[in-house]
This record gives sequence, structure tokens and C-alpha cells, in this order.
Amino acid sequence: MSENLLSSVQQFGAWRKNLVSSINGFQKWLEVTELDDSEQSLKIYDILQALKHDKLILAFVGEFSRGKTELINSIFFSKYKKRLLPSEAGRTTMCPTDLFYDEDSKPFLKLLPIETRLEGLSLAEYRKALNHWIHIDLDDNSSEKMMEAFSKITDTQQVTVEQAKKLGLDDAIKDDEGNLKSLDTLVEIPTWRQALVNFHHPFLEQGLTILDTPGLNSLGNEPELTLSMLPKAQAVVFVLSADTGVTRSDMGIWQEALRNFRRKKTKDGLIVALNKIDTLWDELKNQDDIDRVIATQREDTATTLAIDKQQVIAVSAQKALLARVKNDDELFTKSNLAAIENILATKIIPQKEKILKNTLLSDLKDMMVNDKNIILGKFKSVKKQVDELAALKGKNEDIVVKLRKKTDIEQKKYNNSNAVMTDSQKKVKQQFDQLNQIISLEKLDNLVSSTRDSMKGSWTTPGLKNAMKIFFDGVQDITEDANKGIELANRLISSVYTRFGEESGYEKLNAPGFSIKKHVEDMVKLHLEAEDYRNSSLTTMTEQSFVIKSFFITLVSQARNIFFIMNKEASEWQKTALSPLNKQLKSHKNEVTKRLDQLKKISESKESIEEQGKRIKQTAVLYFNQVKEVDQMIATMEGKKVEGKKVEGKKAESNKAQEPKAENKTETAS
Repeated sequence: MSENLLSSVQQFGAWRKNLVSSINGFQKWLEVTELDDSEQSLKIYDILQALKHDKLILAFVGEFSRGKTELINSIFFSKYKKRLLPSEAGRTTMCPTDLFYDEDSKPFLKLLPIETRLEGLSLAEYRKALNHWIHIDLDDNSSEKMMEAFSKITDTQQVTVEQAKKLGLDDAIKDDEGNLKSLDTLVEIPTWRQALVNFHHPFLEQGLTILDTPGLNSLGNEPELTLSMLPKAQAVVFVLSADTGVTRSDMGIWQEALRNFRRKKTKDGLIVALNKIDTLWDELKNQDDIDRVIATQREDTATTLAIDKQQVIAVSAQKALLARVKNDDELFTKSNLAAIENILATKIIPQKEKILKNTLLSDLKDMMVNDKNIILGKFKSVKKQVDELAALKGKNEDIVVKLRKKTDIEQKKYNNSNAVMTDSQKKVKQQFDQLNQIISLEKLDNLVSSTRDSMKGSWTTPGLKNAMKIFFDGVQDITEDANKGIELANRLISSVYTRFGEESGYEKLNAPGFSIKKHVEDMVKLHLEAEDYRNSSLTTMTEQSFVIKSFFITLVSQARNIFFIMNKEASEWQKTALSPLNKQLKSHKNEVTKRLDQLKKISESKESIEEQGKRIKQTAVLYFNQVKEVDQMIATMEGKKVEGKKVEGKKAESNKAQEPKAENKTETAS
């Protein structure tokens, strides 16, 4: 791995570490300020868990013998000075392989037997049922033992065509002309359906998952790869071979497996690696001629795939690995592997950080800003008391009368705000009840059930395809209705926050908005995938029972999962939508109670005006510093320089230029 790539990975890891520290610090801050509540604590816990399990998925896709695994070895595992993953001639990846790091488990290799295809579970479901997997402990201190374990990924077995047919391995049961082989003919099939590899590696430990996929036929056998696993990848390296150019099977993968990436407006997450350029290093030609041939190959590849030439990187994975093993800088430069590593370092990893900031951390920042503004309101209230005490002169009895009038005003303000809140809660509940009827999981499950019955009752392929269309048309209708219902709820909550702020006179808070835009986009993509699946030759050629099984395992399960997450997020939003206002109201009530207690002490002459003023000033300093602490956490979270420090009493007492500012607009982290 290059220093540039390693440095980028380490910076990303350091940012994540600081981020987790800031979130934990915010949770402690909430406890100290007594602003913590169960729903918010649960939300913070969910964010921390999401960060812990969030992965930057980098998929290597291509036909057999294009050098995908060799490319992985050369980029990530050259420090072992060996081919850690099997990639020599005759030893190629036969099943999709996930390489990752799980800090809660010891290093392992898990292999899912191909026979599990007879069951109705998806690969995602099998990952939760690990008792079905063959488990092998890994000794990641020994490259030899790891190589020995990884060699099992390439295992194959001989079965009859009849057995292969039962397993749904259509590519194995037909000859080159597409005709079914004799049922008793022996054919070679993969022993494993998927491999999971967990071990220590500096890149994997920072949240990277590497997905090594098999060729076109295997991708066809496991539609879940194309329809679910690959679309989740942040980046894909599509590997071609310079000695063959773009073949028909390469185009098959490009058109079928990488549809999601081709549909994106920007192709930042897509790298085309034109591998094996060393086959063009003709010793009878000078370097300029060789460079022209390689440039022509890149241009032809870009034209064929209809992409920008800059996305096509000519590389020699084998020579890059050899160069790193032998510390041959000249050969490494010639291999051009650094060009791919540079893209990973400067585009893919920063893009992942940006995605996290714009999604996961946006809600967290809104929480921080609202809680900060509640404390800011307390600071201003206490500072106002300091000014009032300084302006008042006379005996304690006279001061008490004057302060009592001001406190009565605050008490009435609280009562009015409480009434507004009670009225608002009723209206919001009515709106949420209507929304919950729209996004009911029961409604989707009824659609799933009716689709299953229609497909099972259909004897023709067109009938199956029509049932698929009806299902996704129905899903789209539900999603559109849900989007409209959420927009109405958002408008209502926003108006509640505006009214509450205007009538209470408290520090203005931001309404926690909710959007299912991402889920709507995911559903649209899934709908497109379903259309492609419906119209593909694979659906027409495959036995109906496997078409139905694949449809429900991949597409329907994904649709339900998207809908389930949408429901869960909507439910969480409903529980917390008015929480900031309730906290603000509670905080103001506590402040009024404290003021009444202060008046009592003054009237009973238990505390002098000077002592009272000194104590209130200390409280103001405390609130001031609490506001600055949150500002520092937000800056750290966004990767910005932290400005401002805690202040001592006199510095915060009267210097208005230093007074923290409220944030009334919800900012999206960039």
C-alpha cells in the first residue's frame, strides 16, 4: 500500500476516532446539564453503533482470469511478500469473498456450503445464522497458514447435472449452445457459496470491506450479488484485461452487474482497471510505441463502455506485486498501480467521509445545536438576573417586591407556553396517526402475500413478470403516499416550533425535520433493478421456482427492508419531534423555580444581595462554558479547527462581544 493511500486511511480512521470521542463527550455533557432523556440517549447509541458497523465497501468486479484477486493482493497485501489470496493460474475465486475486520471476533475464515442454495434464505440472512457456515480460525501472524486457509476459497466439486439443476446453477447444466446436458453428466461447481474473512489489517481496521467477486456465470447464479451487495459498495473497480480487450462476457458484467454505477450522474465511485498491460511490453518496440498502444487501448475501452478516458487506468497488478516484493521502484512505477491507489486516497475515502457527515451526523448536529441553544437561553436568563440585581438598590424587602413582579411575568410566560405545547401535541399526534396508517408494514406485507400467491398460481413467464410489475407499482404508490404524509407532518411541526418560539419568547430552536428522500431514491433504484430482472434473459431461461425464489430473496426482501427502516426512523422521529421544546419548557420551569428560591433567601435575609449576585455570576460562567463545549464538539465532529476556550468568572460576566450565539438554522455538514 502506498504512503499516500495509507495516510488517507489513517486520517479517515483518526477522524472517526475523534468523532466517536465527541459523541461520547456530548452524552456526558447532556448528563451534566440534565438535558439527557431516554429517547435522545437511544438515538446517540444508534449513531455510535452505526458508526462502529459502518463500512466503506470496495468491490472488485470482472470476468474470470482478469486479475481481480491479484490486484487486491498488490494494493492491500503486498506487505506479506506473497500472494496472500489465491490468484495464480488455475486458482481463481469461485465464490464472492468479503474481507473485513470485526473487533469483536478473533480472525476467521467462514465458508457457506453451496448446498444452502436449496433453502429459501438470502446471503444476508445466512450472515446472521452463522451455524450454517464452516468456521476456520486464522493465524494472521503467519502468512503461510493464512495462504493455506485461503486456498479453500477456490475449492470445487463434481456433481451430476441433475444435482446442479436442483441447486439452480444454470451455467453448469448447459453446454456452450445453451442446451441442457444429460442429467447424469458430471459437472464442476464451486464448493462454497460465499466466503467471509475477518483479520487484522490497517485498512480493514479503519472500516474498509473488500468484496472480491467471481465471474459472470457466478454473478448470474447469485442475483443477490448484483441486486443487493454491489449496489451497497461506495466504489467499484471493474477489472478488464489488456490482452483481450472488452469481451462479450465483460460487457455482460458491465451491463448487468454494474447498472447502479452506470446510472449515477457522477462516476466518482467507478474505476476501470485495464489490467495486464505487461503483455503489451514488447521488447522489440521502443517505450513511446508501447505507450501509444496502451493509450489506444484505454481510448477504445472508454469508447466501448461510454465513459471518460480518465476513468480507465492501465495497470499491471502482477508486476506491481512483484515490484513491492522485490522493492523495485522502477518496476512499480511502470506498473502504474499508484494511479489506482491515488484515486482511492483522494476521491473514494474523502467521499465516504462526506457521506457520513451529510447523513448520519446531520441529525446529531441538529440535536447538539438545539441543546446548546437551551443552555444559551439559560445563560441569557441568568445574565439578565445579574443585570437586574446590579440595577436594584435599597432594602431587601423592596428588592424582593420588584423581583417578584418580574418572576410573576416569567411564571405567566411558562404557563402560556405550557398551554401552547399541550395544544400542539394534540395536533401533532393526529397528524402522526394519519401518517402511520399510510406507512403501515401490514399494508406492505399484504402486498407481498398477494404477489406470492399470484406468482405461484402463474404457469407462464409473462404471468410471473406481470406479478413482479404489480408488486413494485404498488410499493411505489405506498412510498409516494408516505412521502406526502411526511411532508405534511414536517410542515405542521415546523409551524409548531415557530409559534412556540414567538409566543414564549424563548431561544428559537430548530424543528427536527424528517425525510425519506434516500428511501424513495433507493426504492426507485430497486424498481429499476426489478424491471431489468423482469426483462432479462436469465428470468426467461431459468426454472420458474428459482425465478420466484430469487425474486423474493433479493428484490422483495430489499423492498421490505427499506420499508422497515423507513418505519423505524419515522417512529423514532415521532417520539423525538417535540422533545427539544419539552426540554426547553422544563428548563425554563426549573429556572423560574430557582428564582423563587433565590427570592425566598433574600426575603429571609439568609443571603446578601452581593452574595446572591456572586453566585448567579458563577452560574452564568458555568452556562457560558457549557455552550462553548458543544461548539468545540461540533467543530471536532466536522473536522474543523476548534476555536474558543473555557473562561473564568470575570471574563464571562459582562463582555457581550464574547457572548455565544444561537444557531437557528439547521446546517448540513459539508
